[in-house]
Amino acid sequence: IQYREPALYGDALSLLAWHSAVKADGLHRHFHISRADSGALLARVRAEYDCIHPVGGGLSRFPSSFLESVAALTSKSAG
Repeated sequence: IQYREPALYGDALSLLAWHSAVKADGLHRHFHISRADSGALLARVRAEYDCIHPVGGGLSRFPSSFLESVAALTSKSAG
């Protein structure tokens, strides 16, 4: 998380989120948090998601249905 400015009580905030580096075994998700009225950037976040096997606990592949959903969301936000 990169904090740039504090949010203040009562601030209306805007959140922009998108995916990058989407692979079968992980993805990166990015967030920009801004003040809704001025657009001032308050924080930038980059989160890395990995798929963990529910039984063995090791790294696993995301189900294809999940990857298809992410791809559909990504193409909608890009278009």
